[in-house]
Amino acid sequence: MPSDVQAIQGLWKVESILRDGATLGYDVTHWEFDGNRVQEIAPGYVDGSRWATFELDPTTTPKRIDTTHERTDRDGKVTRRTHKECYELSGDTLRIGGSRIFGEYPEAISDQISVVKTLTRYSGPRPQTKQPAGKTPWENPVFGFLYWDDNSDQWEASVEILPGRKVGVFLSPDDKGDAEAIATGQAFLEWLTTHESDAREYAAREMAEGAEEWRDPDVVPDEITYETFAARITLSEISIEADGTATLWYDDDDMFGGHVITVSINNTRTFVRAEMMG
Repeated sequence: MPSDVQAIQGLWKVESILRDGATLGYDVTHWEFDGNRVQEIAPGYVDGSRWATFELDPTTTPKRIDTTHERTDRDGKVTRRTHKECYELSGDTLRIGGSRIFGEYPEAISDQISVVKTLTRYSGPRPQTKQPAGKTPWENPVFGFLYWDDNSDQWEASVEILPGRKVGVFLSPDDKGDAEAIATGQAFLEWLTTHESDAREYAAREMAEGAEEWRDPDVVPDEITYETFAARITLSEISIEADGTATLWYDDDDMFGGHVITVSINNTRTFVRAEMMG
């Protein structure tokens, strides 16, 4: 009898993704296991998606599967994230379920606990995936080098908006073309260098009182005021649309339990919304 590692090899088709009895939307249509690698194939992504490594433990009840995703950013920094789930392999059906808490295994495979994915063995051809646009890096005096991401259809750069702190910048060209989108983004960044503190102050006015109500004294012992809120949040990413609107993404310094704070700006450079996300 083949081992589970041997039996799991090859292509599988996603039949359902359930949580609390409800079907979830999912870009992935198939999975492929190849040796100790696994890929969730999303046809809308170039090459389907990145490959991950997996490890099975068939000795536990329920059986366990660890999937480790590794990513290297433009600056060479490597990040790894391991998903701990459980699996059930029965003939041509594979079920995988997660836990309520990231980093822990579930006590059972149940959509009442977390997401459960059901796959069936697939003997057809590997699905066709998105083709790369073939865009080369774009050099710019403000952005440095911009790199095209085929999966998000955006230009990406790493820019030092504040002294000693680089943030990710994402430009969406839409139908206006790359040159116009980059020029729009450049103008926004030049404005932001002298108005980033205004964005933090705006977020503080909109959200500091809520943060104080949310505050866990064991995590954030000191009272959250407008001044401390504005000082604690740190800019991490900037998304700029082709029409000149933008979103600033801030780390919350655990004031909202590790959620993200966003500040939305319209194309007249007016702050229009600050909210917690994620």
